[in-house]
Amino acid sequence: MIHENPVEFVEYKKHKRETREALTKEQQQEFLQVIETSRFKSLFLFYLYTGTRKAEPLLSLWTDVHEEENTFIVRGTKTDTSQIRPMPLYDELKELLHTLRSESKGEHIFDMSLTAIQKEVVKIQQKLSFPFSLHMLRHTFATNCVERGVNIKVVQKWLGHKDLSTTEKIYTHISTAFEQAEAQKLNAGKYTNLYTKPQPRTGEIVAS
Repeated sequence: MIHENPVEFVEYKKHKRETREALTKEQQQEFLQVIETSRFKSLFLFYLYTGTRKAEPLLSLWTDVHEEENTFIVRGTKTDTSQIRPMPLYDELKELLHTLRSESKGEHIFDMSLTAIQKEVVKIQQKLSFPFSLHMLRHTFATNCVERGVNIKVVQKWLGHKDLSTTEKIYTHISTAFEQAEAQKLNAGKYTNLYTKPQPRTGEIVAS
């Protein structure tokens, strides 16, 4: 029998979600250059083009590719909403899958282990000039979608999020360059051009 609680004075720490940022345009260019010689280049591009989680690409089968419907089925690993989620075969993803198809010998699109992928990520991290994690490619995909004008509800569906707030708060990091470009839209209707006549002072009566 234990007569005293051995953890009575343990201080509980509240879990704090680790903040992961999307890659900037410059970082994306550097990343693409570094993976050019990687044996897992196609896999890294797949993460970038689909926003899939770490283990999800390993579940992908060639039967998940439906070119006649222009759709690719992502097999999720977490919540019910992300178990099976279709996404369109847009040009970059379609070209990548065509390349992989010519190299494939089995039913799985990627025939490798998660351990091998993690080891390759460590090598990539050592070559990059910025901190990198595989999950950052998921953030980058979401951000690229939003910056290219994809509706946030559609992005939510592709990522397999149950709540839209998850997509909005965690997975979209709008770049400064994009914000500057968006701000230029305000120039089309400058506030100083809204009035063509001097406006009356408060309480002043203007004759018609």
